[in-house]
Amino acid sequence: GVTATPARLDLNNTFGNNAAQWVNFGTHEKYTGQSDFFPTNKNIKYDLNLLGDSGDDRRYIKDALFNFLAATAYLNVYESQDGSQNNYSMLVHTSGRIEAHQRDKTTIGKILEHLVEESSSQHENNVRKLWEKVQIRYPEADTNRLVTYILRNISRHKLIVLNSKKDVSVSGKDATNPASLFTVVIGGNIVSRGVTLKNLLSMYFTRDVKHRIQQDTYIQRARMFGVRGSYLKHFELTIPENLYNDWHRCFVYHRLSLDGARAGNAPIWITDQRVSAVAASSIDKVNIFNTKASELSFEVFTENLGDALRICDNSNITDNEKLSRIKKLLPKSAFPDHLMEFTTTFDGNGNTVAVYTPDEVSAFSPNPDRNDDIPNIVRSRGFWGQFERDRVKSSIHHFKIFHYEGRRGKLFYKYNCEDIRSLRFLQNKKSHD
Repeated sequence: GVTATPARLDLNNTFGNNAAQWVNFGTHEKYTGQSDFFPTNKNIKYDLNLLGDSGDDRRYIKDALFNFLAATAYLNVYESQDGSQNNYSMLVHTSGRIEAHQRDKTTIGKILEHLVEESSSQHENNVRKLWEKVQIRYPEADTNRLVTYILRNISRHKLIVLNSKKDVSVSGKDATNPASLFTVVIGGNIVSRGVTLKNLLSMYFTRDVKHRIQQDTYIQRARMFGVRGSYLKHFELTIPENLYNDWHRCFVYHRLSLDGARAGNAPIWITDQRVSAVAASSIDKVNIFNTKASELSFEVFTENLGDALRICDNSNITDNEKLSRIKKLLPKSAFPDHLMEFTTTFDGNGNTVAVYTPDEVSAFSPNPDRNDDIPNIVRSRGFWGQFERDRVKSSIHHFKIFHYEGRRGKLFYKYNCEDIRSLRFLQNKKSHD
């Protein structure tokens, strides 16, 4: 199987999936992806416009459109190195229903028409609104110059509705590589999954989600990903705040699961009451088990192992302080940033972190049929079975370092709390037993 959403392959046992044989491919250096648009530290490097509701109010789409026009003008007027003009696109995704896409097209078309037609009764009001948005978006620039650029070129716009592969075929490259200065692409599922948009500068995503979002679907809906680096700070994502938070958590879960799988462990997929790993119909219910306390672990580390072990054994500092010091010692591959973010996000009440006394693993028995590798701290059944949760009943984040003869170490993490019942871990028995 070839996929950007390996959870579905694993949880469905597609093609006799064997996670131990997965090959991981990195992104190219110019790619901006989940770490840029959903950073664990919430350090946003683009323009994130969070809406307080579903975003169906028509004024929101007008604001987003004017911001898109402003950004296109700014890039071409102020940041063009040789005077050349680049075409940019805006993606509008409000619904999966075809009739909604036609409504969006009508709404946007009328706004653009009012800007083009000076005789329109709404022309002056729209120009005034445009001027205000440009001034707010780029206060350091000459607002009159940017608005003049927009009005002189506003006729160079194109609206494209994509509802099917046929629409993509009819629109040709215009949908994916904008041939008009101001290109607006409107659509549903076909946009979410099968189209890569070059020079995408704005994304208006307000698709109402009344049920749990599926991780595999929303990874594919992240059309904002791509070669955006040269203009990332001008990119705008307009989205309801609740949906952004769900999407953000979806990617935190995804990264935690992949980091564990890359370390040679059987994959564990995280779900909660708002985020599911895959659709329920895609899960092999015979071989997948659901638990609250599965262990996650990350890459083996050797540097600073002795110091990390001593910190864990230090009874004079709190567990939170222990975790903070260990985080500073270990490389990101051994203690990912998003794990710390996850710990902070789900902080519960009381002393939420428990750091345990390290254990040595050389006495564990390997299963040669399961690619166990004890010296590298890999065991299909895991290393952390029952643990002394009674002494830290209020804790939900449990950390322990397992090491091999003091030469190699690996950080293990468990989530376990009776008070927060929605978080679950899914694991494939075939790759775990």
